Amino acid sequence: LSVTPISKNYCIVLINGVTQLHSTYNISGTSLVFSEAPPNTSNVEVVSFTNTSAYGDFTTRTYTGDGSTVNYTVTNSTTANSVIVSLNGVVQTPVSDYAVSAGTLTFTSAPETDQSIQIRELAITGGPGATGPTGPAGASQSTGKVIAMAIVFGG
Repeated sequence: LSVTPISKNYCIVLINGVTQLHSTYNISGTSLVFSEAPPNTSNVEVVSFTNTSAYGDFTTRTYTGDGSTVNYTVTNSTTANSVIVSLNGVVQTPVSDYAVSAGTLTFTSAPETDQSIQIRELAITGGPGATGPTGPAGASQSTGKVIAMAIVFGG
């Protein structure tokens, strides 16, 4: 890792886009150690957070898919590359799975009914935007601080 996280409780680890439980890995300094090695050629992504105010805010928005809504509200300054979007814990790919413009995140196809949607906006310095998607489902959000995002690709 390029930084030393406070602890694994301040990290999100994904293997091939799937969020891992904290019980499946440990962090020691800048080393990430899995209890079981990921499959060969897996893509591993690590996001580390801290509550230090020297870094930008992050906002987490959660929604529930309804099978038809594709537009969801995000902070106006958000871009496709400044968010981590997941559907039922599977991280989505910017541009091919969603786009962001003028405070709206648009999926290329509507998330399925009852599908859990999480949008984590990284390094936002202003306050959160309007709540709720431009569709029928409500939103909840929480605010914290971001310290670093490190992506490691296996091969």
